[in-house]
Amino acid sequence: MIETRSSNMHARKRQAKLLATLTLSLFITASFWMFSRFTVDDAFIAWRYGQNLAHHGVWNYNPVMFDVTQAYTTPLYALISTIPNLLHIDVVLFFKMLSIFLLLFFGYLFYLLFSRSHMMLLILCALPATFIHLFSGIETLLFVALVALLFIYLYEECLSRSSFIAAVLFLTRPESWPLVILVPAYFAAISISRRRHAYEFSQQPATKHNSAKGLILSCIGLIAVLSALLIFNKLYFGYTLPNTFYVKSARGFSVTSFVYFSFWLVPLLLLLTERKVLLFCVAAAFFMPVVISYSTSSLQMNYVDRFGYHVFAPVYLLGVFIASRHSHSYLYVSRHSSFQTCMKLRVRTVLNAGLLCYLLLYATKTTVTSELLHMTNYYSRALDSHAALGRLFSKMAHEPAHSIDTFCFGDAGMTAYHSGLVALDNAGLGSSLVATQSIEAALEAYSPEVLVFHSRPDGIRLNNYNQQAVYTWARRKKMSFVGEVFWRPDYTLRIYSAYDMREAFAGLCRASKAQNDLGDRQYLLRKGWLVPPWVFWHE
Repeated sequence: MIETRSSNMHARKRQAKLLATLTLSLFITASFWMFSRFTVDDAFIAWRYGQNLAHHGVWNYNPVMFDVTQAYTTPLYALISTIPNLLHIDVVLFFKMLSIFLLLFFGYLFYLLFSRSHMMLLILCALPATFIHLFSGIETLLFVALVALLFIYLYEECLSRSSFIAAVLFLTRPESWPLVILVPAYFAAISISRRRHAYEFSQQPATKHNSAKGLILSCIGLIAVLSALLIFNKLYFGYTLPNTFYVKSARGFSVTSFVYFSFWLVPLLLLLTERKVLLFCVAAAFFMPVVISYSTSSLQMNYVDRFGYHVFAPVYLLGVFIASRHSHSYLYVSRHSSFQTCMKLRVRTVLNAGLLCYLLLYATKTTVTSELLHMTNYYSRALDSHAALGRLFSKMAHEPAHSIDTFCFGDAGMTAYHSGLVALDNAGLGSSLVATQSIEAALEAYSPEVLVFHSRPDGIRLNNYNQQAVYTWARRKKMSFVGEVFWRPDYTLRIYSAYDMREAFAGLCRASKAQNDLGDRQYLLRKGWLVPPWVFWHE
């Protein structure tokens, strides 16, 4: 009788797991179908470096050695983008394939690490935000996966793997640079603690340890990698930090942002319950500067809470790893002293339940229908506006009647990439002159023939991205309106030039209005949500 009841219970558990897996698979498939078509404009900023190096032999945002600028935050993706440009492979398709590889690689790796908690990994993958960040073309998901792996290997006290991941992180995002001190300091503190225990008990504890030689080599290696990067930045660009630091760090401290980003650190308290006090201190020392930096910066392109994902996702994955280590641990809850009336709870189940609540809070913040519709339509709209405008600039540059070689536009990605021309980014990301001097100085130095303004149908957004100064300069140079390209009904690109180019831009303006002057729901229905996402995996 007992065996029958037990077998029935196991059968129900298997059925429940199968149903949960199938449900999550449907969500994951839906997220892939809708959001893998997304490619963010910012990705083309880093890819432009690979394009310029492959085609012009220049490592710069522009294809000339003027106003040399480090516009990217990820040297790794900028370097990788050289490969498709040298091999004449579509750069968007190349990075979509890279995204799929990263998904499979890290998915398998975390599956092995999480043991019986792999369902929690599937739940994270089912979030629309995960696929949006995975296929965006920038380093968001690589960064969070590497940070999670780093802290897992620090938890397991694996010096070699921790050091290697830290070195790769240096080339991924500048938030990782403090690891050059934190990783060696963590292992040095562990080594000192073990020696003290060995002295007190006259024997080395029966735990794995890393040699002093390995620690020294790790320290030297990390310092060498980061130093080489910073020295190159200083010698080549004239400053060590990415140009984005100077553009985005102008905002004062936001208490609301600080509280918000700090909230996602709460699961780190699990490290204290695991008696990993040193690791908790390292995690706090790593994440708190990130939180403070985000709380004092103007976070542009924070789609689907990208910067919150930088904190939430690695902390969640670390929490799931800790929970997976308690697969055979139980809690006993009872109102009486007798264990006959107690309730037995698996520790892993309790921890995973708490982490699920944590994940649901993030999902509530990021799963907003209007924003998800916007993300679904984003890139296809941009192909008919930003990319098409860049191709038109490239075509006009080779026509004697126009002879365009420089333009000014506050979106630094797709239009500049497709144009192949010198582009002044009046937002400052792609121009150190704008970031460190002024937009007026940059305009005089670049002297663009064409200006592109972020606008609405009722007028230019003069308060955004130094556009008031650009518009004043345009009037002084007697530039006039020549056309308006539509990206959305409420977001257009208004073009000014010193020459009469209305006929040259007329076709693009009409086509973009016909394609993009629609609300997101109507646009998705017209374009067809049944269209496979890989149709949009191209430049």
